[in-house]
Amino acid sequence: MRILIDADGCPITKDAVELARQFSLECISVCDESRNYDIEGAVTLRVATGNNSADYAIVNIVRPDDIVLTGDIGLAAICDAKGALILDFTGKAFRSDEFGSMLTRKVMKSLHYDMGLVRKRRIRGTRKNPAVLKQQRKDLFSSRLLAILNEIYIRNEEEQRLQAEAALQEELKRREELRVQKEIKQQEELKLLEEREALEELRRQKELRRQARRNSNKKRRSQSAQRAQESDSKINEILELLSVEEQDKLEYIKKHGTKVKVIH
Repeated sequence: MRILIDADGCPITKDAVELARQFSLECISVCDESRNYDIEGAVTLRVATGNNSADYAIVNIVRPDDIVLTGDIGLAAICDAKGALILDFTGKAFRSDEFGSMLTRKVMKSLHYDMGLVRKRRIRGTRKNPAVLKQQRKDLFSSRLLAILNEIYIRNEEEQRLQAEAALQEELKRREELRVQKEIKQQEELKLLEEREALEELRRQKELRRQARRNSNKKRRSQSAQRAQESDSKINEILELLSVEEQDKLEYIKKHGTKVKVIH
């Protein structure tokens, strides 16, 4: 937020700059080259001398969150349309619904003066001291602008607090999501590990069964070989007891399968 001052004919420039300094706000004073406004704490923007040149410069640089100090109704209407807060030199805020009637009155008043329909009003009675009146207006402006800046400051503080709370809630939500995702990932990793262990156990059981089958087959082969060896031994023993003729008959039976009665 900045404070933009239409310094051409502005009687409260120093007061506005002082308040801007108190709230650490950037203050830009816009005037034409014919005026000398170098005020400490404010940036002076000088434009070429010409009709409404300072107003055009303010219109070009105004932003929606700025505060514009001006007494020009046309400039106030344009800046209001851009979203800025417009104050007159007494600190009174312009309302958007007032610009139409204010511009109409200004144009009609100018026409009446040009046509000579309005005469300057004579001031009767005792006038107030101009210095006192000027100071009263400055005090009124300072009090109004101070109230507005305090209100904006409090609103900004509240917005910042709400934003901080929202950011904190968002951070807590993000951390909770990360925690849940981490737990899910850990569960998936644990499940994958269990599946790998189960698969490894199945492979080990399969290998054990395969080894058991190999050992069983080996044992059966060994037993078969042993039985065959024992059978051959018995056959050899029997053959040793048989005569040559009986051995020939037995060989014949083995070859041809014919039953031949052996006579002892």
